[in-house]
Amino acid sequence: MQFHQLRYFISLVDRHSFTEAARECFITQSALSQQIKNLEQELEVVLVTRKGRHFSVTPAGMLLYERAVKLTAQVESLAGQVQRVHRNSGSTLRLGLLSSMDCSDLPERLMEQVTNRTGFELSLQYGSHDELYELFGSGALNAFISWESRLNASDSFTKARLFAAKTYVEIPRSIEMPSRPGSKLKVEAVRLGDFKIAMVCDEEHLPDEQYAVSNMLGIDLNSCISVPSVHEGRRIIQQHGRCAMIVDRSLMRGDASTYHKVHRYEIVSEGKAIKRPLCCYARRNLNPEDLNELCTIVMELAQKRATGEDLRPEIITVDNQNQANTTARPDFSRRQFPI
Repeated sequence: MQFHQLRYFISLVDRHSFTEAARECFITQSALSQQIKNLEQELEVVLVTRKGRHFSVTPAGMLLYERAVKLTAQVESLAGQVQRVHRNSGSTLRLGLLSSMDCSDLPERLMEQVTNRTGFELSLQYGSHDELYELFGSGALNAFISWESRLNASDSFTKARLFAAKTYVEIPRSIEMPSRPGSKLKVEAVRLGDFKIAMVCDEEHLPDEQYAVSNMLGIDLNSCISVPSVHEGRRIIQQHGRCAMIVDRSLMRGDASTYHKVHRYEIVSEGKAIKRPLCCYARRNLNPEDLNELCTIVMELAQKRATGEDLRPEIITVDNQNQANTTARPDFSRRQFPI
């Protein structure tokens, strides 16, 4: 059974005409008919029953057609991936990640997947949203991952929605918080209003981060401090009275364990999890296929799913940017970047 025979058979069923199928496959009608007969002889089944100038597809033929459609699509996808890896070989993809994201286990896994599936060598840069945005604007980054509310699509870059990650807060064990026995630790967002909140960001970017998190939680966070890392933040919150730290546990938090001196609580509002959507922002000169593959890799690693599942990032362009969330400040989308 030859691959081209399957393509001929698919065309025949789709067109339901030997004449049209032959024209589509750029062969003569007699050659197409012979290829179908050869396929039937090799499989030892009847694929189409002929009645004069008409024919119908047998059940065996429909089974072959359905499986062949999937098979040819996989082969074509594989061919595209091989060509993409060859095309990008020797090039570097410069990707920015937030400082609060995992910097231990993630880089190795992400670099391996990106190289194997896109051909790019991956270079990672960590920083706050504003730092990554400045690097992105200067051309030092091809793409970066940040929270959706912070930035909209423009005619200079593309925005791809990835997934919404639950938001967590770490609170020293010395502080008693109400929780149900045997259930996952959860805390209502309103209870955090009287805490000093630590956030992983630079001091100069604390006001913007505080504004964004306040909007997300739906409360005013009047007392916030910046910490350089999750590890350092855990140490600091134990030195202050009623101090807690906002953390995320998407792909990006490789440290899924809780430090023994703190409890990690899922932040909820009226019992429902508060989720923070992540997006990938990419320069327009990044090939859409490469962007889609990069986003798929990130989503697979984040959700711990096996490669091959139907994970599709939602690509947002300037044409439909008005549908995106634009409530947070500042509005970076007006700045235009060179391609």
